[in-house]
Amino acid sequence: MAGKWTSVDLVNVFASRCYKIGRALCLTTEEDFEYGLKEAEIKDKEREEALRNGTQLPILHGIPVSVKELNEQKGKLVTVGCQHLCEKVFEEDNPTIKLIKDAGAIIIVRGNVPQLAFAIHSENMVWGEARNPHNQGRSCGGSSGGDGGLVAAKCVPLAFGSDIGGSIRIPAHFNGIRGLRPSPWRISMLGHRTALYDNAAPLKQIRACSGPLGQTSEDIKIGLQVLINDRLNHYDPFVPPLPFRDDLYERASSGKVRIGYFESIENQPTTVAMKRALNIAKDALEAQGYELVRINLPTALIEEAREVFVTIIMNFCLGPMIKKLDENYERPLPCYKFPVLLVTSGFFVKNLLYAVLRLTGNNRIYKSIKSIKICSKDEINELFKRQADLYPKVKEFWDQQNIEAILQPSYLSCSFKHEHSGDMGIFFDYLNLWSLLHYPVGVVPVSSVQDGEDAGYEDGINDEWTKIIRKDMVGTVGMPISVSIVAQPWQDEIIVGIMKALDDKIKYKKALPAYLME
Repeated sequence: MAGKWTSVDLVNVFASRCYKIGRALCLTTEEDFEYGLKEAEIKDKEREEALRNGTQLPILHGIPVSVKELNEQKGKLVTVGCQHLCEKVFEEDNPTIKLIKDAGAIIIVRGNVPQLAFAIHSENMVWGEARNPHNQGRSCGGSSGGDGGLVAAKCVPLAFGSDIGGSIRIPAHFNGIRGLRPSPWRISMLGHRTALYDNAAPLKQIRACSGPLGQTSEDIKIGLQVLINDRLNHYDPFVPPLPFRDDLYERASSGKVRIGYFESIENQPTTVAMKRALNIAKDALEAQGYELVRINLPTALIEEAREVFVTIIMNFCLGPMIKKLDENYERPLPCYKFPVLLVTSGFFVKNLLYAVLRLTGNNRIYKSIKSIKICSKDEINELFKRQADLYPKVKEFWDQQNIEAILQPSYLSCSFKHEHSGDMGIFFDYLNLWSLLHYPVGVVPVSSVQDGEDAGYEDGINDEWTKIIRKDMVGTVGMPISVSIVAQPWQDEIIVGIMKALDDKIKYKKALPAYLME
């Protein structure tokens, strides 16, 4: 097929899908189709010259991509889904955009995000509510939901999102594509904006990171190589020059890794479909020579990580952002139901809510939301100490198990309905520990919800959340289900290698509805 398609062809095809499908599903923000065509013409001439001269072209030369709306990009807005941030146009590209362009890619569109970009459901009053290509009544996830949906809908072949608490992992899982949250310290986040401060990020103790979203594990490998290439340290001197390690990737993709696995977490038990998908992945890896051992991730570690992560995020990011919305006469959207209630309510109302939850047998909900509070300086310092104490505890757990990776559920279920975002969007127990301690995580789809798996959810808890999950599962047959691969910090290549092994064995590919293939 070499030489059959030009970059102009690719931009025309994908820009047309972005225009027709991306817009219809509210996956896009600003578009750049005219620029894309002009750039494609240049790329085609460069390719012809390279063929004549035998020179090497960059890895993404002439390939159209999308980038998350939070990136500073020359001539573009960064609204973070907020109406009061719709006026400032940026004059320079941030390091992430520069690296993508250095790789030869053509940025034709920017992906939609949640209001404030701190939710796992992408909805705002500027660009609309992103809808899942596989079922428009369900979420694309967030905060890289638009980019995840664009890849799933085949509007772009590759996207670059970002992740602090699940913002690549959840869109990859919900949309049935591959995604990688790299080790944050390997990635530059200069010029990656928030809804609160006029700078790159207000929080350094929990780091966000850019990462790729693609259709295959090979796409993820290429995307990671783009983000950590040898130009990165030139654009951001505080990021160590650590290029992609092929030897580590080859070892990991050839079965020479001991992997721990678990099917569920006590506080948020998984659905039947998720347990089945986890075992499909386990069997696929064992068939290729990997050693898999069942592990029990300690509940105490999960609960500690939840409380520390949520409280830090609330005090440094989400709480002040909600206040900022109020100052600018914007209302928070339903996906922030619990944070808004608990940040804006007084002492009496909050304690009344806690009492009602306990009296009605909703202890799980009480335990999960009690960290949503504004803390004193001393309390914040104590949180940072607890975060620091978790690093050696979790490392010791890995050492005791003698594992290099963990296979785990990506979430307790598949994509949730839009109307359930305020309740189900608070389920972070499969994400918090790795977010708080800066572990890299990859997501691989392995199956879809089967007939009969959308009914009868039981978790042994039987509280209000049980009822919501049970109700939400109805009608999920055919929705994609993914697993996550976790590795220790700096070991991203192990994840990408295991992702390739899963792809090679399972070969899962979620077909789009017929109306999106016309």
